[in-house]
Amino acid sequence: MSHESLQAIVGTAILDKQFLHDLLNSRREQAISRFELTPEERRVLRAIDAQTIEQFAFQLDDWIVGQEKKAYIAQVPSAFRYTYDPVPRLA
Repeated sequence: MSHESLQAIVGTAILDKQFLHDLLNSRREQAISRFELTPEERRVLRAIDAQTIEQFAFQLDDWIVGQEKKAYIAQVPSAFRYTYDPVPRLA
């Protein structure tokens, strides 16, 4: 899964102080409108509560890492997934 647009948002915020201000304040939707984002990415960006670019990037990175883990787990054949059965079975 590519997150190039999300990386571009963080990069733009580092370089453009007005964009950063809009991203961290009430104009976030307008700030991100020029980027090609999935509905889920838009939802995640709207949900971030950050006062600094560092906080914003950390929360966004957390989400990206979680998405990558989900994608990896989905690729692992089910026979290799660990399942825990807390109830012992009697033969």
